[in-house]
Amino acid sequence: MSIVQTFKRYFKVEQDNPPKFQQYSTFAIFGFMIICQYIKNFLYTLVPRKFFFLKIANNLEINSLTILREHPIEDDLPPLPFKRTSTEGQLAGFKHEVHSKWAPTLNSFSSLYNVGAYSRAKTCFHREIASCPTDVVKVRTQDGSLDTVINICSYNYLGFAATDFATEKLMACAKTYGIGSYINRSAKDMQIFQDLETKMKNFMQVEDCIVHTMGYDTNAMSIPCIATPKSLIISDQFNHNSIVKGCQYSGAKTARFKHSDLSTLEKVLSQDLKKYDRVIVICEGLYSMEGSFVDLPAVVKLREKYGFLLFVDEAHSVGALGQHGQGVRDYFELPIDCVDFYMGTFTKSFASTGGYVAGKKYLIDEIRNKSHYFNQAMGMSPVFAQQIIQALDFMEHDQGKKVNKLKANSIRMRSGLKKLGFTVYGNDDSPVIPLLFYNPTKMNYLSDELLRRKIAAVVVAFPAVPIVSARIRFCMSASHTDEEIDYILKHMDQIGDFLSIKFEPVQK
Repeated sequence: MSIVQTFKRYFKVEQDNPPKFQQYSTFAIFGFMIICQYIKNFLYTLVPRKFFFLKIANNLEINSLTILREHPIEDDLPPLPFKRTSTEGQLAGFKHEVHSKWAPTLNSFSSLYNVGAYSRAKTCFHREIASCPTDVVKVRTQDGSLDTVINICSYNYLGFAATDFATEKLMACAKTYGIGSYINRSAKDMQIFQDLETKMKNFMQVEDCIVHTMGYDTNAMSIPCIATPKSLIISDQFNHNSIVKGCQYSGAKTARFKHSDLSTLEKVLSQDLKKYDRVIVICEGLYSMEGSFVDLPAVVKLREKYGFLLFVDEAHSVGALGQHGQGVRDYFELPIDCVDFYMGTFTKSFASTGGYVAGKKYLIDEIRNKSHYFNQAMGMSPVFAQQIIQALDFMEHDQGKKVNKLKANSIRMRSGLKKLGFTVYGNDDSPVIPLLFYNPTKMNYLSDELLRRKIAAVVVAFPAVPIVSARIRFCMSASHTDEEIDYILKHMDQIGDFLSIKFEPVQK
């Protein structure tokens, strides 16, 4: 890959242009990091390999000891301690290089980035939680103690992760069916899985539904069942990796259109499509890194015009959007048959695991008959299926109260951040709220400072997002209280001023 291609691939920016200073400073920092790593790689050829990599590992340990500045804050918060940004265990991937029996790994851009940047940011991730992730969660600190913090990072949109949610029924299910499924569904099915598929079919108001063990594999293994090498798949550029893999596994020709830019989608559709046996457009209902909805009414109009099959990934929108919690189609109040494949997962709104594809029976039968994953892999745990069934039962009698509470919490949080002057992506009703701070060098401090203030949030940077698009991703839940949201807003106001990450006019 040439330098120009690398730049275009890794250093693109998103729909909103970040401040010029943030662009230039971020590019300069990462450019300096890459140059330093390339120099180290060159030195590797001049000195014994063992000596060189041992020096890298030792330097990482020394440079990982950082002091984060103290400054005046409210509420008598404890000072930030001396802190390793890379612990001993996390350096193992670099220290193994001193052993000659393993091949060297520092031979690509990804490896250079991993050593130069990611190794110093690892403590923003992999934090141990030691309780049920509801509106609050217990987090293991560096000294081994547990700290109870506000949980604004878990996918628990409707609050069903609470341990007091119909626990007795889960225990009864475990006694009846056991914990595991023990056999694949094509050999012998369980009644509870059939009940779940019927329940989900009725909830989505479609003809049929198929349930898979994993949400990721629902996309990756179902898309090859509905597309062939003679098909054309047109996919949004920000679609989840599971969709990307599914398109690759299918062997179909794949075209991408610019995120939320339907003119680029129509440009592909306006070409000669008669040579393809099937044209499938794939998009997500709610994009988890952007917090934005697909413009489904506009996509449906294109579907009526060009006659393609529409596959919508509702992993983050089912349960969380719409008057009945049926997802983005329900949110826009469109007819049920405007989408051919409704895909979703049970990990976000239903506090379980697995995924599903719902739609017309003849289309779902294609997946059921062709899917090696469905027919040969083990089914999900019956307890997980029971959790989903009782969540659907609750939603049926809840009359949209949890969905409305989630919507109110999302609007309160998003509007509060905007009033403070933060750059926030996404739709107003979206439970995913990305707050942009652009420069990833602020990520470590921001994550640690939030945790010190009893707030657990996810920070995201390259390569998960373009390089000048580092962000905090707040995930709202119906279980959050107004007091918890106001507490977060108060502390974000202080942090935003100190780190200079307010890029919009303050709203009064």
